[in-house]
Amino acid sequence: SGTDNTSFVSQSGLANQAGSFVDETDVGVRQAGTNGRSDIVQTGGFQSAFVDQLSTAVNARSNINQGTNGFFGIGAGLQQVAEVTQDGLSNGSDITQRGVAQTARVTQSGSGNESAVSQGSTGFGGVNIGSGNLATVTQSGDDGESSVIQRGTDSVATVTQDGADND
Repeated sequence: SGTDNTSFVSQSGLANQAGSFVDETDVGVRQAGTNGRSDIVQTGGFQSAFVDQLSTAVNARSNINQGTNGFFGIGAGLQQVAEVTQDGLSNGSDITQRGVAQTARVTQSGSGNESAVSQGSTGFGGVNIGSGNLATVTQSGDDGESSVIQRGTDSVATVTQDGADND
């Protein structure tokens, strides 16, 4: 908690984890306070990242970047999972996933929150565009904004917004 806290996690290799998707109490980054920032960069394979920005978080920002285009578009990450839970005011979330079986879930509550999810990539020669993508974004409150871009096959996107003036 506090003001202007920053968390940066950078992982490469296989089976990287910032938190656990099996145990929801095992959070990779947990933040409270004002103007907090969480950046998670995971390259390699089998990544998972979990960020929880609590109800006292105001103007918090979460950025998760999973996978890589690799050398000439070959070797992008695979089996990524990213979950962000934000409860507070004016929080933002960006999730970028490349590779094979991406999953992204963003839950936001409060007023003025925004979310962007990008899954799949256009690697060199169209290699590793993506497959089995799933994105679920739930926003509650006023003026929420959400963007989901999916490339590849088996893509599913569900966006639920509550309140007024949501985009």
